Amino acid sequence: MESLIDQFLDDLPRHLENILRSIQQQDSSSLTKAAHTCKGSSR
Repeated sequence: MESLIDQFLDDLPRHLENILRSIQQQDSSSLTKAAHTCKGSSR
């Protein structure tokens, strides 16, 4: 279980960067994909 949490925390900055970039570019398609990817990695 701990390794899953570590992996999520390692990937989180990249996911948040993608979400922020999508918001800044007002790209709803990319935002949806980035948010979905982040959510999926949290499971």
